Amino acid sequence: MADALADGGAAATAVGCPPRLIGGEQNKTPNPKGAEKTENQEFQFEYFSHFVSDGKGRFIEIPLRRGRDDGAFIDQITFTIHENSMTKVTGKGLVSDTEFVVRYSELLEEILGFGITKKLPFKGKFFYQSCYQFGPDNVEYGKVHYGGQCETMLVELNGTGCMAALPGWENRLYEFLSKCVRPKITRIDVAHDFFNGEYTPDQAMLDHDNGHYDVHNMRPKSECRGTAWRNEDGSGKTFYIGKRGNSKFTRVYEKGRQLGDVDSPWVRFEGDIEIPLDVLLYSGSYLGGAYPICKEIFKTEAKRMEVKVKNVNLIFDVKLFHARNQVGKMVNFLRDIGWDDSRIVDELVKGVEGYPKGLQPEQYDCKNQTQKFQYIHEEQKAINALNIETLFDDLIEERECAFPQDREW
Repeated sequence: MADALADGGAAATAVGCPPRLIGGEQNKTPNPKGAEKTENQEFQFEYFSHFVSDGKGRFIEIPLRRGRDDGAFIDQITFTIHENSMTKVTGKGLVSDTEFVVRYSELLEEILGFGITKKLPFKGKFFYQSCYQFGPDNVEYGKVHYGGQCETMLVELNGTGCMAALPGWENRLYEFLSKCVRPKITRIDVAHDFFNGEYTPDQAMLDHDNGHYDVHNMRPKSECRGTAWRNEDGSGKTFYIGKRGNSKFTRVYEKGRQLGDVDSPWVRFEGDIEIPLDVLLYSGSYLGGAYPICKEIFKTEAKRMEVKVKNVNLIFDVKLFHARNQVGKMVNFLRDIGWDDSRIVDELVKGVEGYPKGLQPEQYDCKNQTQKFQYIHEEQKAINALNIETLFDDLIEERECAFPQDREW
């Protein structure tokens, strides 16, 4: 079956199809924009293709990537740099805020595969003066905060952004930050998945009680969260180790049930730890060294591609269940009064665009877009849409303030 799908993959083309993963993978080594191979083989990704169904019987090839050999992957990251990093990295003098933001957007697209799309109508976190969005309106990859905080720029890349970014983004981000002025990772979530329930929140609680999470003879605080601890209702359990804000904060939770599958054994072990830049290269080593028990439990390799497969299929099943409950009886009625299936489908989707939340292709691949949009560095019109002065106006105004003797009267 996989071979048959592979043979037909080239002919099965469609844009923006929902990433319903059904198998049929084959080895590939593409080199997308900004995804050059690193010379260090330890940090390379494997590239694969999955064939998906678009709901009309057609198979579409969607490129995906596997995780690192250590099985860990970065699920969220927040970092800051000094704005002088833009001048240092690019070798160009930048003056206005607009120049800094636009140039940063261009660099981030080279690193991640996507840049800044618009300025948001509210201030940023942590007392930053402005906030900008990554990605299209229907899928947010993160935010950029700038202005008023010691001349720094803060980037928040969420779990969707980490998953959708181009292969090898961790290596490219490490190389970029290594060249920056005062780079700092303020938060990073490193995760490992146990798809078959090899490790569970219940086992984590038992290991905690037995001292396997002790550090320097100190036992970290713990917390059980979720109604399923007292009454197994399928909603999922979460076991917390440590406190947010400490150097180590860990969650062991039932990821599959969080996504709506009450019978899923999928468990995620996720650590939020304060660490240096090379966590981007050695995420598994840092997670494995967080607690004594980690060396024992991280024996099952988790693939980033498998995470996408699990996410999509679980969300698809949940959405299909609710859709069946909402319109199933109406479909039966329409059939009984003589409507054919084509007319029923056309009537139900009339005036409806896009896909359900969680099934947008952009969530799994930043280059697979169903909405057309521009990054702010691509056109002057997009820059003007930020509701701030153009580059030229900013440059003239600030230089006139700095050198009033050169002003033309």
